[in-house]
Amino acid sequence: MKKTNFIYWVLFLLLLSLSPILKEIDVDYQNQIALFFILLFGVPHGAIDNLLFFENSAVKPARFYFFYLSAVLVYVLIWLLHPISAFSFFLVLSAYHFGQSQFSEEIGKVKILSALLYLMWGLSVLSSFFFYNHEELVLLFQQHTDTHSINLILSESVIKTSYFTTSLFTVGIFGIYFSKNLIPIEKLAIEILILIIIHLTAYLFTFLLGFAMFFVLIHSFKALQSEFNFFYRKVSSLTLFQFSRQIMPLFLISVLGLSLLVYLTHSGILNLSYPLLFIIATSSITLPHAFVMERFYAIKKTN
Repeated sequence: MKKTNFIYWVLFLLLLSLSPILKEIDVDYQNQIALFFILLFGVPHGAIDNLLFFENSAVKPARFYFFYLSAVLVYVLIWLLHPISAFSFFLVLSAYHFGQSQFSEEIGKVKILSALLYLMWGLSVLSSFFFYNHEELVLLFQQHTDTHSINLILSESVIKTSYFTTSLFTVGIFGIYFSKNLIPIEKLAIEILILIIIHLTAYLFTFLLGFAMFFVLIHSFKALQSEFNFFYRKVSSLTLFQFSRQIMPLFLISVLGLSLLVYLTHSGILNLSYPLLFIIATSSITLPHAFVMERFYAIKKTN
């Protein structure tokens, strides 16, 4: 059993036991705490993209940063031109990225089937948070005129169809893997249990609190662990402190950049609501980050 999975289960049971107390805590305060942890651990797992990309690459740093920032700016432009398309692609890309992080090192050997599993598993996870917290999200996006279009994507019929369809597809792909002896029964049972607990998390907690539990413990911690192990195999003397120092420059730049965006929004220079600002910023960084991680997992399979 992975340590991150064990920690997730422990935290899930702890919060479940404290649910009467959580109900007494203001939702806005819960969201602030959840957002803090998403930023604290979510940003670092992408703050080493530059070093990951430079491994086995002859691309010069200046060229990498140019294309990385260009991808960010292009995605911001797409948001300005067609926000519905930008948000839809963000959900699909995030779903694939979540699934790839979960499975690429264990059962990512059959290329087409693996890609389908990444996408269906990730969409099942995201759909569960939208499905069980639909009313909360609709009310949130209705509060701001610039997020009304997002509710078109998050319509109840679309979310319900996506939730049941992708979950059934995920279980079906698990069955194919098992029937072809591509996954041990123990691993299959653990993965199904993880998926069930993620769905229970979405059902029992508010959207941002539940998503933070998944994003931090299941996704970000696992990615950070995979990244650390990758560099550790190359430099066996690498310590967590040294690894943290490698992450720190881009982490600080990201935090400063986000702080600047928040200030510009707060002062009225940027005419955006905070929810839309966070979504645009996250999705714009996700595009180049997902590309780097795609290459990273491909390199790991060959090493």
